[in-house]
Amino acid sequence: MVKLLITRYLKRRHLLAQSALKQRYLVIDLELTGLDPKQHEIVSVAWVLIDNQCIKNSQSQHIVNKEVKSLEQSPVFHGISTDSVAQGQSLQSILMSLSAHFSDCILVFHNAML
Repeated sequence: MVKLLITRYLKRRHLLAQSALKQRYLVIDLELTGLDPKQHEIVSVAWVLIDNQCIKNSQSQHIVNKEVKSLEQSPVFHGISTDSVAQGQSLQSILMSLSAHFSDCILVFHNAML
């Protein structure tokens, strides 16, 4: 565990020493059933990679969480239906797919307070 943390720290330190324009960014957006992350659920996760100022649409993803219990206002705000949920993936599977990009990217979140 310590070795993993040190490795990540060194990679991030190396990234920060480079020009911001030449970095790889992973832009992540979470859609939730509400604004309180302690009581609302993740409905979907979307991400896109930006590499050397170029948006890599071929590596973008939008995946719906099939484990969400209640959509609440999600159909109104996000356009996500119960059919989309039925065709989704487990949250663990979504996060595993997302984490494959973590090692060499700077993470950018929409509304990071959530």
